[in-house]
Amino acid sequence: MNFELNCANWLGKLLKDEIVKKASIIYSPYTAEKPQDFKGINAAYNVEYITWESIPEGIEVAAIHICRSGAWTPPWYDAKFLKFVRDSGLSNLEFIDFMLRKWDTRNISLSQQINYMLA
Repeated sequence: MNFELNCANWLGKLLKDEIVKKASIIYSPYTAEKPQDFKGINAAYNVEYITWESIPEGIEVAAIHICRSGAWTPPWYDAKFLKFVRDSGLSNLEFIDFMLRKWDTRNISLSQQINYMLA
Protein backbone atom coordinates (compact mmCIF):
# COMPACT_ATOMS: atom_id res chain seq x y z
CA MET A 1 0.00 0.00 0.00
CA ASN A 2 2.46 2.60 -1.21
CA PHE A 3 0.31 5.61 -1.90
CA GLU A 4 1.09 8.31 -4.37
CA LEU A 5 -1.07 11.34 -3.65
CA ASN A 6 -3.86 11.97 -6.12
CA CYS A 7 -7.60 12.51 -6.13
CA ALA A 8 -8.38 8.80 -5.94
CA ASN A 9 -6.24 7.89 -2.94
CA TRP A 10 -5.67 10.96 -0.78
CA LEU A 11 -7.28 9.27 2.23
CA GLY A 12 -5.03 6.21 1.99
CA LYS A 13 -2.02 8.53 2.02
CA LEU A 14 -3.28 10.37 5.13
CA LEU A 15 -3.87 7.06 6.94
CA LYS A 16 -0.54 5.51 5.90
CA ASP A 17 1.43 8.59 6.94
CA GLU A 18 -0.54 8.63 10.25
CA ILE A 19 -1.76 12.17 9.65
CA VAL A 20 -5.24 10.88 10.54
CA LYS A 21 -5.96 7.92 12.82
CA LYS A 22 -9.57 7.28 11.85
CA ALA A 23 -11.74 7.97 8.84
CA SER A 24 -15.50 7.93 8.43
CA ILE A 25 -16.69 7.65 4.85
CA ILE A 26 -20.13 8.68 3.64
CA TYR A 27 -20.78 7.49 0.11
CA SER A 28 -22.93 9.34 -2.35
CA PRO A 29 -25.98 7.33 -3.42
CA TYR A 30 -24.63 7.69 -6.96
CA THR A 31 -21.21 6.08 -6.43
CA ALA A 32 -20.28 2.70 -7.85
CA GLU A 33 -17.68 2.18 -5.09
CA LYS A 34 -18.36 -0.26 -2.29
CA PRO A 35 -16.52 -0.74 1.04
CA GLN A 36 -15.41 -4.22 -0.04
CA ASP A 37 -13.47 -2.58 -2.90
CA PHE A 38 -10.97 -1.43 -0.25
CA LYS A 39 -10.45 -4.60 1.78
CA GLY A 40 -6.70 -3.94 2.26
CA ILE A 41 -7.20 -0.42 3.55
CA ASN A 42 -10.18 -1.44 5.68
CA ALA A 43 -8.14 -4.22 7.34
CA ALA A 44 -5.05 -2.06 7.94
CA TYR A 45 -6.65 1.18 9.13
CA ASN A 46 -9.51 2.45 11.26
CA VAL A 47 -12.07 3.15 8.52
CA GLU A 48 -15.82 3.08 8.98
CA TYR A 49 -18.60 3.55 6.45
CA ILE A 50 -21.56 5.51 7.76
CA THR A 51 -24.66 7.23 6.45
CA TRP A 52 -25.33 10.96 6.61
CA GLU A 53 -28.19 10.27 9.03
CA SER A 54 -25.95 8.31 11.43
CA ILE A 55 -23.51 11.16 12.13
CA PRO A 56 -23.87 11.90 15.86
CA GLU A 57 -25.00 15.37 16.93
CA GLY A 58 -22.22 17.68 18.09
CA ILE A 59 -19.40 15.80 16.38
CA GLU A 60 -16.46 17.98 15.38
CA VAL A 61 -15.65 17.71 11.69
CA ALA A 62 -12.11 18.90 11.00
CA ALA A 63 -12.34 18.83 7.20
CA ILE A 64 -14.54 17.82 4.32
CA HIS A 65 -12.81 16.85 1.10
CA ILE A 66 -14.74 17.45 -2.12
CA CYS A 67 -12.81 16.45 -5.19
CA ARG A 68 -13.39 17.15 -8.83
CA SER A 69 -11.24 14.71 -10.71
CA GLY A 70 -10.41 16.10 -14.13
CA ALA A 71 -10.14 12.63 -15.59
CA TRP A 72 -13.69 11.73 -14.51
CA THR A 73 -15.46 15.09 -14.55
CA PRO A 74 -15.73 16.77 -17.95
CA PRO A 75 -14.82 20.46 -18.13
CA TRP A 76 -18.34 21.50 -19.08
CA TYR A 77 -19.42 20.54 -15.52
CA ASP A 78 -16.85 22.77 -13.79
CA ALA A 79 -19.26 25.68 -13.28
CA LYS A 80 -21.89 23.35 -11.80
CA PHE A 81 -19.28 21.78 -9.53
CA LEU A 82 -18.16 25.20 -8.33
CA LYS A 83 -21.79 26.23 -7.72
CA PHE A 84 -22.39 22.99 -5.78
CA VAL A 85 -19.42 23.67 -3.50
CA ARG A 86 -20.27 27.34 -2.98
CA ASP A 87 -23.96 26.55 -2.31
CA SER A 88 -23.03 23.88 0.25
CA GLY A 89 -23.20 26.39 3.08
CA LEU A 90 -19.70 25.45 4.23
CA SER A 91 -17.58 28.29 5.55
CA ASN A 92 -13.80 28.64 5.28
CA LEU A 93 -13.71 27.07 1.84
CA GLU A 94 -10.22 26.42 0.54
CA PHE A 95 -9.64 25.56 -3.09
CA ILE A 96 -6.38 23.71 -3.66
CA ASP A 97 -5.09 23.28 -7.20
CA PHE A 98 -8.52 24.09 -8.64
CA MET A 99 -8.57 25.49 -12.14
CA LEU A 100 -11.86 26.40 -13.77
CA ARG A 101 -11.45 24.95 -17.24
CA LYS A 102 -13.02 26.80 -20.17
CA TRP A 103 -14.38 24.27 -22.64
CA ASP A 104 -14.35 26.00 -25.98
CA THR A 105 -13.53 23.40 -28.63
CA ARG A 106 -13.51 26.00 -31.40
CA ASN A 107 -10.64 27.97 -29.90
CA ILE A 108 -8.43 25.36 -28.24
CA SER A 109 -6.24 22.66 -29.71
CA LEU A 110 -6.72 18.93 -29.25
CA SER A 111 -3.72 18.82 -26.89
CA GLN A 112 -5.30 21.57 -24.75
CA GLN A 113 -8.57 19.61 -24.67
CA ILE A 114 -6.71 16.50 -23.47
CA ASN A 115 -4.85 18.55 -20.87
CA TYR A 116 -8.14 20.00 -19.58
CA MET A 117 -9.58 16.50 -19.27
CA LEU A 118 -6.60 15.43 -17.12
CA ALA A 119 -6.20 18.60 -15.03
